[in-house]
Amino acid sequence: MSRLIIAIILAVALIALSGFSYYFVNNAYKTVSDNIELCKKAFLSGENTVNACQNAKDDWEKKGKILDLFTPHSITDEISESLARLYPLAETESDEFLAECAKIKQKVKIIKRDFQINLRSIF
Repeated sequence: MSRLIIAIILAVALIALSGFSYYFVNNAYKTVSDNIELCKKAFLSGENTVNACQNAKDDWEKKGKILDLFTPHSITDEISESLARLYPLAETESDEFLAECAKIKQKVKIIKRDFQINLRSIF
């Protein structure tokens, strides 16, 4: 009987961890996507793009540390590098800024897609 109770406790703990990770990844995706959209709007309107990029990078640094627990480090490192590249592109008002923003959103979307729950990922 005690083995059954231990198995149930482990199952509940794993389900809770899975739910937390799914929620956190979706929240991180929304936050990063919103920040990148703000960067793009600031860039297109000629506002202070550097501050918007700083906010995006700060938010990513907070979320990225925890995302490293759930995702491959290579993807989170690529996103960090791309966010760091936004500064010089924003200061020089380069046309590559929008392409870099799209690249960041695509990589974050890949993370979100990998965490979507479907039958294929369960079985």
